[in-house]
Amino acid sequence: MQDSSELMQSAGQVDPQNQTPTFVKVYKSGSVGRSLDISRFSSYHELREELAQMFGIEGKLEDPLRSGWQLVFVDRENDILLLGDDPWESFVNNVWYIKILSPEDIQKMGDQGVESRDSAPGLPSIGDY
Repeated sequence: MQDSSELMQSAGQVDPQNQTPTFVKVYKSGSVGRSLDISRFSSYHELREELAQMFGIEGKLEDPLRSGWQLVFVDRENDILLLGDDPWESFVNNVWYIKILSPEDIQKMGDQGVESRDSAPGLPSIGDY
C-alpha cells in the first residue's frame, strides 16, 4: 500500500516535504541578520507570522498602514520590492534577501530621498515650493 507522499509523487505533484531548502537572509535594524528557509512556507501570511515571531514584533507586520512597519525584499536583479506584490512562487524564485523596515527606517529613507533631491542639480529644492 502506498502512503500519501508516494501517491503524490506518482501523480506528478510536488511533495512540499521533499523540496530543496531555499535559504535567504532577513535583516532588521538593531538585530542580527538571520537565515530563513522560505520553502517551508506556502504564503506571505505564513512568512509574515514567522518573521514577526522571529524578531519579536508580533502584530506589527500584518497591517503596514496601521503599524508603520514594512516588509521589502531585494530580488536577484537588485530591485527593491514590497513583499506581497508578486505571486508567491515568483517571490520564492527571485528573492535574494528580506528587510524588515521599522517606521523610523522608513522615515530615514524619506529624509534621504528629500536630501538627495535637494542636492540634485537642475531639480527644484523643497524650499522652492
